[in-house]
Amino acid sequence: MSVVIKKMVITLCLAIIVHIFFYVAAPQFGGFHDDLGDLGARSNVSSGLQDMFLDGRVNNYAADEHGSYDFVKQQKTAAQADHFLAAYYRPVALLLQIHTFRLYGDNFLAHYRLNVAIHALNTVLFFVLASLISSQICAGLFALLFAFHPVQGFYFGHASYLQYYVFVALLLMMILLLWSFMKSGSWCYLVSALVLYLLALGCRESAFAMPGAVLLFFGAFFNREQGFLKRLVPIFVSFAALDLYVLCWRLYLYRLVFNVSATHALPIHEAAIKYVKLLHALVYDVLGACDIAHTAHAFKYAYLVLVVLLVLYGWYCARTKMRIVGVALAACCLLVPSFAMAYHTRHLYDALPCVLFGFVLLADSVRLYAPIRIRRVLGSLFILLIASKSALCLMNVNRRADRSAFTQQKIQEIARTQALKNAPAICVLA
Repeated sequence: MSVVIKKMVITLCLAIIVHIFFYVAAPQFGGFHDDLGDLGARSNVSSGLQDMFLDGRVNNYAADEHGSYDFVKQQKTAAQADHFLAAYYRPVALLLQIHTFRLYGDNFLAHYRLNVAIHALNTVLFFVLASLISSQICAGLFALLFAFHPVQGFYFGHASYLQYYVFVALLLMMILLLWSFMKSGSWCYLVSALVLYLLALGCRESAFAMPGAVLLFFGAFFNREQGFLKRLVPIFVSFAALDLYVLCWRLYLYRLVFNVSATHALPIHEAAIKYVKLLHALVYDVLGACDIAHTAHAFKYAYLVLVVLLVLYGWYCARTKMRIVGVALAACCLLVPSFAMAYHTRHLYDALPCVLFGFVLLADSVRLYAPIRIRRVLGSLFILLIASKSALCLMNVNRRADRSAFTQQKIQEIARTQALKNAPAICVLA
């Protein structure tokens, strides 16, 4: 079987596996509080594109006295008003939510399946990229780990989190295009990547870290190729220019605040404690320990010691350590925007592909340079790890999926509230 056909077969199998297992895990799906709030705020929006891109904040969609949602300015005090650092300017994510809520309404199972489809696409894109830097078997196993990573089990599939899946899809397609540009030098790839990057900037703030992440990622892989700077520098400059343009537009829309009370800054010692706790949570999430109960301390620490030992052994076997360092730093760059405000487990999805690329390089080093007996033992252990983590991930998805009764109850409460006001219901009932 040729390499191309083998890659196509693995790609098709990955897409099918992701769809089947996530469909079985959630035969029905309800909405959480964010989903219900977004349903009400997005279903009847009548504002035009110009208003939306002038101020793409979620919280500017508010109800008037008749319960009709539209793009209106909320009256806030100076301390409450959104400012340059705190405002969520996500016009592309907002457009996606408006259209998906108009299309599916309160059918949260349809929202869930849309997210599964985009996540399956992300899994396939991850495999294609990972196969460029390692063997196809290694890439396929890590693609499964990406698809069923423990962080997926806590927030997966909710309508409010569509922006995460779309953002990562844009990110992975952009890296593929830039990889082609670095290989061929065709400017069509770079222009296409810039279009995707502009869309990503409208999805999530994590995109602002892309110039640094791109510089580190591609510098790690192409630093030995002749003339790589002639291609890497235009990428960095063009991405930084788009960053600067969006930042200037953001500065035009929102006020720049240096007041401590307005920015809700913490004292230095409290901020240090906060970020140490966030860093602790991030390390647990990266190493896949977030699905282990907090009370199971002995099991959790034993698992973490095992993973750290495997990483150290992969580092010992690695012959291209600078590549691993470059990919790890690129992943850190992507996490900086989320980590700067308040890291949550779901934020790891933005940088999860880049994090796993580092582990792919470690695993590939073991495959190439470790003794065959150790390879077999570690390969079996890794497959067992993927199977157990996938099962726990799907169990967590299933546990959180059956919110249909809760969802319908809340929708009925909203409808009754609107009926008492002699106003139309804000939800589109399926």
